[in-house]
Amino acid sequence: MKRTSLRRLAAGASAAALVSAGALFGSSAAFAQPTPEETQAATEPAAQPADSGQKSEEEKHDDSAEKQAETETEEQQKPASAKTKELSKTDEPAEDDGDDDAPAFDPQVSSAPDEITAADLTDPDKGISITASNLQAGDVVTDNLTNKPNTADGDKLTTSVYYTGDASDLKVGDTVNFTVTVAREGEESKTFDFTVTIIGEDDGDDEAPAFDPQVSSAPDEITAADLADPDKGISITASNLQPGDVVTDNLTNKPNTADGDKLTASVYYEGDPSDFEVGQKVGFTVTVSREGEESKTFDFTVTIIGEDDGDDETMEPELKISPQKISVTDFRNENKGVQLTVTNCYPGEAAAFIIEHENGELSYEVDADTNDDGTAVIEHIHGTGNAPDSAYTGTYTVTVICGDGESDGTFSVHADDNGKGGGDSDKGRDRDRNELPRTGSDLTALYGAASLLAVGAAAMVVSRRKSTKQ
Repeated sequence: MKRTSLRRLAAGASAAALVSAGALFGSSAAFAQPTPEETQAATEPAAQPADSGQKSEEEKHDDSAEKQAETETEEQQKPASAKTKELSKTDEPAEDDGDDDAPAFDPQVSSAPDEITAADLTDPDKGISITASNLQAGDVVTDNLTNKPNTADGDKLTTSVYYTGDASDLKVGDTVNFTVTVAREGEESKTFDFTVTIIGEDDGDDEAPAFDPQVSSAPDEITAADLADPDKGISITASNLQPGDVVTDNLTNKPNTADGDKLTASVYYEGDPSDFEVGQKVGFTVTVSREGEESKTFDFTVTIIGEDDGDDETMEPELKISPQKISVTDFRNENKGVQLTVTNCYPGEAAAFIIEHENGELSYEVDADTNDDGTAVIEHIHGTGNAPDSAYTGTYTVTVICGDGESDGTFSVHADDNGKGGGDSDKGRDRDRNELPRTGSDLTALYGAASLLAVGAAAMVVSRRKSTKQ
């Protein structure tokens, strides 16, 4: 058994020596191989006894060592070229030809601007700028306005799209549709749709102002003679314009063309002044037009007034106060009080009466319409509420305003002759203590509910001042 094991080990050692010797002469060179007879003689196991049913532990150990030696011998006997091929299958990556990862055909196209004048759209040096990206060299970009192909030499291409026809073919507000197509050999072409809107010329401005004109007129009252005078008339001012806008009125029907953002013109009546009567209202319109925009019309009204005979103020209101002196008891009597009358105002207009106490804290204001004679009357202004009499005594100033003129006067409220003035007497006041000052049963209250507190506070101030003086 020992001789058999030694024989096997010797055979393995001989084979290993032969492989090593071949390696010394070069990995690619062939080396001597043992003859089949030698290999068989070296590896053939010794005959086993026929009656041996089990292998001893020593025999098992010898068999394991023999298999391991045979495996090592086979590996060493493989030519170097075979080993190289096996390594190339697992350790070396496949060669890259460089064209395996060509970019997918996914072009992107954008255009600018989306608004353009007809002149710029027909100008080859301006037009619409289109930019195509995600390209590769050789891709072809074409639009349906010029039909000129542009070949990309990289991943991006920028070119100009313009209209080859006449600019007069295009009107402000028109929309022009066009397409841009990107083609690549071996791929299905891709087409992109765009729209551009035709706008008006901006005379060098980057952004034309929106059409939002504003028109005002002055005065709103005029004599018939002035309305029919071309050198006077009504002054109209139009703003938010742009050069070329046209302003027209329906009295003269004469167009006025703006040369800037504002225009001032005179509107007058071309007929006879006798066509109008004092107090008559005359309506007229002013229209602003812009090319390519819907015209805008503004309505105005002017009132005919009487001649002023050269005076700036035709009316000089005159104020009458009755009585100018009154006791506090009578002043607090709603059936008495003080009467205010204004004359020489314009008929039908409102006259404003302002009544102020000398302490500056009690102030009342009321309006009254004038009659056909230009007269307005407040039957009586009187005190009310639960303030002490001393709150009402003193001097009052009355100012009346009507039209462009005004007039003023005074009246005074004094303590009763019986010495009760300045006290807290409630005689003559059988109404609700919370009632506010008013001008009589035919007029509304001069103050709101909140002003009652102000009147009370003013009364307290007056009382304290008098106490201090005493």
